[in-house]
Amino acid sequence: MKRFNFVIALLPLTLMTGCITSTIRGKQAELCSHLAVLNTSISVFKRVSSASTSTVSSLKQAEEQVSVAFRDFRGTAKDSLQEAKDEELEKDYKNLEKAYEDLDKEVKNIPDKSTIMQAIASTSDNVAAVESAVTQMKSGLRCP
Repeated sequence: MKRFNFVIALLPLTLMTGCITSTIRGKQAELCSHLAVLNTSISVFKRVSSASTSTVSSLKQAEEQVSVAFRDFRGTAKDSLQEAKDEELEKDYKNLEKAYEDLDKEVKNIPDKSTIMQAIASTSDNVAAVESAVTQMKSGLRCP
């Protein structure tokens, strides 16, 4: 009888642990999904910047898609990362946030009269920094 009571007492704890683990996995999957969208928008930005027929205006439009993807990721990440209390992930997030903000600022500062080659030259380091930060964040989250 004591064994039965012990099992009954552990059952809610086991179920609760399963729910918490499921919730964490769900948030991780959501973060990974947002990172994939961000990565795709960066790829589009790079394709636009490498097309010989592109304009600075089209580059800025492509960067706007990066901004939307980052805002979606940020909305999910802030709460999730605070709950996880993982210093390394928070550091990765701050690096990604800074890299994104630097890219955003650089693109917004490109004069409309610039050539696409000038725009590419001024943003290439920023794009590489965002890509690197996304890769680091995906690694920390163990995204597929």
